[in-house]
Amino acid sequence: MSPYLLGLAGLLAVLMLLPTRRLFVAGWDRPALTTYFVAMWGLAMLAALAEGPLRYLVPVLLVGYLAPFITFRAGVVRVFGARRPVRNVTPQKPEDGPAVGG
Repeated sequence: MSPYLLGLAGLLAVLMLLPTRRLFVAGWDRPALTTYFVAMWGLAMLAALAEGPLRYLVPVLLVGYLAPFITFRAGVVRVFGARRPVRNVTPQKPEDGPAVGG
């Protein structure tokens, strides 16, 4: 095996660890993480070494690589704005009642 191929395989493996770690933090289980890592690494190796029409795998890889970094909730908040209930923090007057100590 050539050192170029080993270096490429190692570099792609390190790059695929970033979204895999993000999915791990999100709570994915080990079999799903392993499947994601191996599939993405294999497609990346195929796209890097292939010539011709297999180069069209690059957009698929890009979407698969960036998807773990995008969260649905953050996207909804960004589109519709934060809809948090407004709390009343105005100091209230003491209620009229019997005087204390008098």
